[in-house]
Amino acid sequence: MRVGHVLANIPVAGPYFFELYDYPVGGSRATPMKTNHDLETERHNTSYGSMSRHISDLGDRNANWFVLFGGQDGWWGSPNFADQMPLWRNLEFIRMPLDLNLVRAEFPFPMVLQPAVSAAAATSD
Repeated sequence: MRVGHVLANIPVAGPYFFELYDYPVGGSRATPMKTNHDLETERHNTSYGSMSRHISDLGDRNANWFVLFGGQDGWWGSPNFADQMPLWRNLEFIRMPLDLNLVRAEFPFPMVLQPAVSAAAATSD
């Protein structure tokens, strides 16, 4: 499975500049670790694989495990563009608890999101 930015599909130069990894992966059209490929007997490329994985224990609200193919950010050059690729490849996950005290303990750097102020609202004062 070739891993890279969508610009890796540009003929000739794309793979050279925008392809990050070329990993062997298991899976087929009929397995949980789904990949898509033609019927082959030799080394070949897949056209896609599982993009995210999520496991939750419904009996434990803090037992939620996630990983994204690549990373959290689709922006080329971002430190989070492919930061979860090693986790995805090694079948590892990031735990996402729901208990507020555990969230605060395990994720000490909060991000506060606020709605944007429109230009019309800003000038109506």
